[in-house]
Amino acid sequence: MGILASLKRKNAERAAHKAQSDYNTLHGAWKTHHDKLTEYITVVRDCAEGRMNEQLVDHSDYGFMLNPTEIPVAYLPLALYYEADETHDEGSAIITTERVLYAGALATREWIFKKLINITHSPAGYSVFATTGVGTPGGIAYGPDVAMEVQFRIELGAAIARDRLPQFLSELDTTLATHNTQMPVPPPPSASVTA
Repeated sequence: MGILASLKRKNAERAAHKAQSDYNTLHGAWKTHHDKLTEYITVVRDCAEGRMNEQLVDHSDYGFMLNPTEIPVAYLPLALYYEADETHDEGSAIITTERVLYAGALATREWIFKKLINITHSPAGYSVFATTGVGTPGGIAYGPDVAMEVQFRIELGAAIARDRLPQFLSELDTTLATHNTQMPVPPPPSASVTA
């Protein structure tokens, strides 16, 4: 009976260790996403309350010809331009408070936020822009590692250009509230530990 009890205890300890490890991984990912959402809410709230200069501090043009009134929101040194699911070029892009600009070796593109009818984002790391008066939607790819940040910056630029920061803030608050309900539950304490 001692060998069987010892084997059961070791199996229970392994299972408890795996459950704790799985929880730590899930909770770490959840916490990272939570912290990002909280950061984004602060950025949008500051911009909505007239403190845009505290959040958008980079005024470099990165070689793009910017209007005197537009402020860079993000710069992407490596981006792919594509249309109809086909990559056309590799270059750089800048997101501003008025538009998204792309410049590559073969193509240049501009998507003015006030002329957009739709923006579609993918967790795989690309965004597609549908503009009024333009036939084929096009977009930029930037990769999954920076997808959440770039997509937030695109939405921030669009919200500023379209004067809808309060709505964007409300959407982020709702997203955070939903995310909070999805916090991973820690595993129960191991009952296999005996005194």
